[in-house]
Amino acid sequence: MMIDTLKSAANYLQSRHFWRDTGGNFGMITALLLPVLIGTGGLALDVVSALGTKSEMGAIADSASLAATSALAAKKANVAEAKQIAINFAESQIGSLGLSPDDVVVDVQVTTLPSASGTTKYQVVVNISGKMPTTLLRAIGKDSMDVANSSVSTGATGTQNSLSMYLVLDRSGSMEASVVGSVNPAHRKCTYFYLNSAQTQMYSKSDQSPCYYQRIEVMKMAVNDLLTTLQKADPENRLVRTGAGGFSSGAFDPYPLNWGVSGTNQHVQQMPAEGGTSSTKAFKLGVEALLDRDEENAHEAKSGLTPKKYIVFMTDGENNNRSDNNSTNAQCNRAKASQKVTVYTVGFMLSSEVAKEFLKKCATSSKTYFDATDGKSLSAAFAAIAEETSGKLPLLTH
Repeated sequence: MMIDTLKSAANYLQSRHFWRDTGGNFGMITALLLPVLIGTGGLALDVVSALGTKSEMGAIADSASLAATSALAAKKANVAEAKQIAINFAESQIGSLGLSPDDVVVDVQVTTLPSASGTTKYQVVVNISGKMPTTLLRAIGKDSMDVANSSVSTGATGTQNSLSMYLVLDRSGSMEASVVGSVNPAHRKCTYFYLNSAQTQMYSKSDQSPCYYQRIEVMKMAVNDLLTTLQKADPENRLVRTGAGGFSSGAFDPYPLNWGVSGTNQHVQQMPAEGGTSSTKAFKLGVEALLDRDEENAHEAKSGLTPKKYIVFMTDGENNNRSDNNSTNAQCNRAKASQKVTVYTVGFMLSSEVAKEFLKKCATSSKTYFDATDGKSLSAAFAAIAEETSGKLPLLTH
């Protein structure tokens, strides 16, 4: 009986009637194509997921390599210890990838590079590889996908860790004054602004040639150059946090410390020049922001590094009230006493010895005080600060 049934089925499959009969074709075709459809859709979903995991893996590798490089450069670890620092950091972050630690391999290689400067230069390579569990691909027997990424960073002995910088900038009315010698090539003529000898009253002459930049414009250009240097040193916004506060006798909301420089730069470029001079509040906000433990936590969470901290304080004169000088200097002392914050002070076209002494007293040392007498020397002061603070950052080279 069974044999007869099988023979009948075989004869039916070979007959023309079977191939012309469309009844039930949809179900049959679906059954035949279902594994293909599942495999194709599953591959697309799992590939997208793998690319996301690869990107996150790269970020972890970046942070791990920077942590090891900084430890070597600061002479806080030897090569073996630096390798372990990178491995420990990477393994502590593996959970965020949704991968089992047993399925992930972290390999760290440290190379000592030749250097003519008398320092020891290091290159740290971190490779992370692992197996990512699949989802729909399991239906066709593919339970995992291989994912890997790597990072390369370099640094030399004396290299800093990451950094946080807060700018405290004068935006008082005197910053409207024109800076003789700093010609604005965009305009043939413009209004010339100048102060009386007591620096208490602003005057102006219209349609003057050549057209000179105003003090606040020169300051903004110098700040832009400083922040651009920091951006070049940290193009991926993993090492540098910046913020800014402008001061006058009026209110101007500060820009809080944040990753990168773009927000800070935009904030500074929008500062108006108006009112009197009162620096205490803005300086105090900068000190508090830098000393807040959350600032160190932000760096440690992103890169595993402890930041160097800086205040850059620029003004074109002393405060209107001498008591404000004393209050600001109290905040300077607070920053310096913490031994965590370096204070740079920049005087711009200062007209009194009182103002100069005020800034000298506030600075961390004579090396962090600048007396800029014109536009070029102001730009040079900010460039020197940029070189000093950014030139020692460990660099990702991939």
